[in-house]
Amino acid sequence: MSNSNHAFSLSKIKSVVNLRTQLIKQYPSFNLKKLSKILILGAAEEGGRLNALCQSNNIEVVSWVDDNPKRVNGRTILSSKVLRKFDRNIPVVIASHRILGATKFLKKIGFKNIAPFALLQILYPKRFPPHMFYRNWLEDLVTNKNQYKKIFSLLNDSKSRRVLNKLIQFRLTLDPLLIEPVIDNDLYRPRGIMSFDRDEVYIDGGSYDGDSVRSFIRKVGGKYEKILAFEPDKIIYQKLRKKMGSNRRILCFNKGLFDKNKIMSFSTTANRASLIDTKGGSSISVASIDSVLKGKKVSFIKMNIEGAEINALKGTKQSIRLWHPKMAISCYHKPSDLWKIPLLIKKMEKKYNLYLRQHDGGVIESVCYATYQND
Repeated sequence: MSNSNHAFSLSKIKSVVNLRTQLIKQYPSFNLKKLSKILILGAAEEGGRLNALCQSNNIEVVSWVDDNPKRVNGRTILSSKVLRKFDRNIPVVIASHRILGATKFLKKIGFKNIAPFALLQILYPKRFPPHMFYRNWLEDLVTNKNQYKKIFSLLNDSKSRRVLNKLIQFRLTLDPLLIEPVIDNDLYRPRGIMSFDRDEVYIDGGSYDGDSVRSFIRKVGGKYEKILAFEPDKIIYQKLRKKMGSNRRILCFNKGLFDKNKIMSFSTTANRASLIDTKGGSSISVASIDSVLKGKKVSFIKMNIEGAEINALKGTKQSIRLWHPKMAISCYHKPSDLWKIPLLIKKMEKKYNLYLRQHDGGVIESVCYATYQND
């Protein structure tokens, strides 16, 4: 990909007002001055939030559908198969962060007005309070154009630069079809970026129930030295312990990762969306990687920790200086993570090669990879 293509994307970024105007022109059926009724596709947490917000904004929810029919707050969620019965001109809002598959399905069956819930949050943040992923979505692009240009120059391969360009275009348009060509299905271990030895010491930040740990073990054929798995949610941590069994090479920690050791407020949902939150109803213990390792070896660090990645990296300074571990760091939980995380890694160690990969057809699973360049 050429620099000119990248510059073309950035050239569209003028002002927040201008970008909102462009989005309204692109999605005219979702202008709140005209929007009176919608179909909702998706019944997870964001679906429930959208349904409630529609009520408060006097928008009729004609039907609420999902691949898994059920009842939510007394309302019946119908199978997505019933969509074929509706007028194809009714606006459909996809209440999910994973929007590519749903967008393609809706287009295939003939719906003409399709948008992700993110659109309403970005255009009308006072009436549809944004999820963390979308707060200051447009403001970040307008304010930090030079930071994105800097990241573009620091990325180590043409594919990474193409991914960044596509992500910027996606942020300008919310069209997931733009990022489909660059999706990489090998999450946390993409081909051609990093290799693994028989003596890896792997730190898994945000282990959930151990799915990424199991994936790593499969990748290395069971040949590794040690795994340290961190999961702060107490309920999910019990699932992690159970699934890891009695393997003495896997150490499980009921802690989050941060820059210091302390107790913090936590919002728990007993799923992947649990996060550190000053308004959270519970508390968790967090620790820095440096305080856990105390100078001991680490060779690979993965972090997917719901917006705490920057603080956790700051708590890894000593380990990075001593061991230069390979890293796979999620950079999508806040819009500015896409440029702040690569810049922070480069600031901590100039000899890191930086890569960017996109592993999903939506806002999630953007990952910054870093490998140390030996002399």
